[in-house]
Amino acid sequence: MTDGGDWRFASWEGHRLRQHREFQALAFREKLAIIEHLGEVAAFFAERRRGRGLPVRSHPPEGAAGGERGAT
Repeated sequence: MTDGGDWRFASWEGHRLRQHREFQALAFREKLAIIEHLGEVAAFFAERRRGRGLPVRSHPPEGAAGGERGAT
């Protein structure tokens, strides 16, 4: 039985691909606004962790940022 839905994005990889395509379609100003907002969100949660006495990483661990870029 099929419901006629689009199942191409019903996986982690499919959803990730869709997110990348949607972000690429945005204008530069929209991308910049989103990135700035994400920075504010990260700062908010870091401050909450500091307030609770929990550790806060100021930099991602080695190899965490863009770790998949060079993979083929």
